Amino acid sequence: MESTRLPLLVLSSLILSSCQLAEQWQEARKLDEEYAQYVERCEKENESLVKLKKAAAEAAGAQIRIMHAFAGKSDIIIPLSAEELATVREIIPHLQDMPALCREAWDSQQEAFRTMTHANYFRFIDLEFLNEKGEKTDELLLTAGFGASEHAEDYKREFYMGSPLYMLPADDIRRFEALPAVKQSKHP
Repeated sequence: MESTRLPLLVLSSLILSSCQLAEQWQEARKLDEEYAQYVERCEKENESLVKLKKAAAEAAGAQIRIMHAFAGKSDIIIPLSAEELATVREIIPHLQDMPALCREAWDSQQEAFRTMTHANYFRFIDLEFLNEKGEKTDELLLTAGFGASEHAEDYKREFYMGSPLYMLPADDIRRFEALPAVKQSKHP
């Protein structure tokens, strides 16, 4: 009886190990598929970016809205002048999606999203595009700023919470940040 227990224990242990390996393999395969889909999505311009560019081109006006994370604090609205809107219209067509992360950085991103639900911002800043009636047609999140398109290769290897959503050429970033309404939004 004792002699049959040992092989059964070994066999049970082997079966358990093979089940765990099969689960790990399936999880790895699922992550490989998700990563491949992510890279494929990044290869073409994001639909929300296309919509944003259209909203900027058609906007009758624009404003910056600063929203505070603390209850009871009112939003701050900073309207853009006609000249500022014209500059924004020149810059927005140059917006690009951030490049696809390499696999290692993507894995870090997935882990960060599993353990943390959001970046810790105390205020959020949006550039809102408005129609003729003053209604918002779309918005560009400015809280995280822009990545410089000249550094696209670097962005592929690094992930951090609060990464910018879009890139611009460095000259366009400087022009954008020089706008009086944008400067005011940084120090309301």
